[in-house]
Amino acid sequence: MENRARMGKITITLREDHLPEGIVLAGKCRILRTLRMGEFSVTYEAMLGNRKVAVKEFYNRGCMYRQGNRVVLTNEEDQQEFERAKQKFVEEARRLSKFASQPNVVRVYGYFEANNTVYIIMEFLDGPGLNEYFRKKGRVEAAEMFGMLLPVMRTLDKIHESGIIHRDISPDNIKFAQNDASGTGLKLMDFGSARDYLNRNTYTMELKDGYAPLEQYSEHEQGPWTDVYALSAVIYRGITGQRPMRSVRRAEHDDLRMPSQLGIPIPPVIEEILKRGLSIRKENRYQKMASMIKDVEKFSGGM
Repeated sequence: MENRARMGKITITLREDHLPEGIVLAGKCRILRTLRMGEFSVTYEAMLGNRKVAVKEFYNRGCMYRQGNRVVLTNEEDQQEFERAKQKFVEEARRLSKFASQPNVVRVYGYFEANNTVYIIMEFLDGPGLNEYFRKKGRVEAAEMFGMLLPVMRTLDKIHESGIIHRDISPDNIKFAQNDASGTGLKLMDFGSARDYLNRNTYTMELKDGYAPLEQYSEHEQGPWTDVYALSAVIYRGITGQRPMRSVRRAEHDDLRMPSQLGIPIPPVIEEILKRGLSIRKENRYQKMASMIKDVEKFSGGM
């Protein structure tokens, strides 16, 4: 969809990268409003019958545009890669839907194709994100921070065992299920493996500074250790009140200061867990989330 604005004798075309409110997709989902626009997707608030849901659309502004509501590739030569990407998007939705019984990951209800792209129907979360929680609360005590995220870590470990890596963990993608900050209702959302859907040599990938480990800036192998780094960076943000410096900068000169160096009280054992999780080199990190969980539970007495 395009809007045209006139400035003197010049007409400027403004391209809208989201669907209009009120449109019904596949005869089932009515779009209420746009919630957020990510690198490879647009997420909408929608109604599925009498249930409010979130609908995630596979859409990349860098290589796609809309003709009406239909998604069209900027370069038609990328059609084969686009079809492959859509299939991977659907496959991940199918695999994530198997974790609907897990309390700390957003539920996936289904998926469908329309407008030459793919849509995932998910649980609608109306609570605040961790980023908002951090802004309001300021710093969080170390034990409390680990306790809040331990249920998420356990769920993430199960997801890793199925072969899925999140790849985009940040305070933006961890949200309270309801509009309260009880800490028990945190849910992980917006899995970011769409970064691997399209050719890295063709499309520029946006990474979240401070939360993306070094291997995501290169062609090095990614795995559970990638999510270990990102989740540790979230914990660091909560405890210190500041985001860690970029991993590429740390690789040149690592002067990241641990909480104790900032004058923040933290048990040495738990700071060592955090430090290991934030190791620049992946081989020095916890290789599995389960290993990190085991050390946290030793300190916390099982939590």
